[in-house]
Amino acid sequence: NRTITDYYPGDRWIDVIAFDGFNWNYYREYRSPGEIYGAGYQWARQHNKPYASAEWGSAVIRGDTRGRARWIRTTGRWFSSHRAKFATYWNNEKFALTDRPSLRAARSLM
Repeated sequence: NRTITDYYPGDRWIDVIAFDGFNWNYYREYRSPGEIYGAGYQWARQHNKPYASAEWGSAVIRGDTRGRARWIRTTGRWFSSHRAKFATYWNNEKFALTDRPSLRAARSLM
């Protein structure tokens, strides 16, 4: 039952609004970047602040071979088109870039 307003100290104190967003493997699909990151982007716009992604990533959906790589590229383009100040891929054990297509996709964004 928490909201961002429970933690937001006010526009005067904040320079950039950054949110986390992930595509977990239990979704069974690669959700669109707008679905995952759109609400945070809109919140930043409402406060007239630059948007960023503090952590983003996706698990590999079971049986997938190249879909996550496409999702990474699509998400990178979404961040770029929405003028994100930065976007940090969270390369932990659940979202690790261990397959070549995903690793190439992530490198292409850098």
